[in-house]
Amino acid sequence: MEEGQHLNRAQKEMLRAFAYLCGGFTSQYQDVLTHAVTNVRQLDFAKNVDLPIDVINRILNHLQGLGVTPYIETTYRNACRQGWAPPPVNDIQKAVWERVNAEKEKGPANAMKIKLDPADAEKEKDDGAKAAPDAGK
Repeated sequence: MEEGQHLNRAQKEMLRAFAYLCGGFTSQYQDVLTHAVTNVRQLDFAKNVDLPIDVINRILNHLQGLGVTPYIETTYRNACRQGWAPPPVNDIQKAVWERVNAEKEKGPANAMKIKLDPADAEKEKDDGAKAAPDAGK
């Protein structure tokens, strides 16, 4: 085994322990660290050292049940729009908070307008033109 090519045993065991602790006991995929390992050689020769997606989903469900949420980095404006922003602490945040709340009070009829990308409009025209002759038959 070449240096730096694979995780060492301790790292692999820590990954396995974390997966087991968070409910990722088994996987539908073969040759992954969450399957039974009966000796150290199996750890040394494990090629797939990533957790498979089914184990990751079980871990995420378990952690969300404990109140652990994903780290999200976004602007204060988006956080205000989504409803999870903390109260404003400075003048800039207060201005953003008031503006977003004013937009919400206007309602959907006066909501902000989203401009259509001209490239998307051309694709829709092309798709519609291709589908139209088939629709008449």
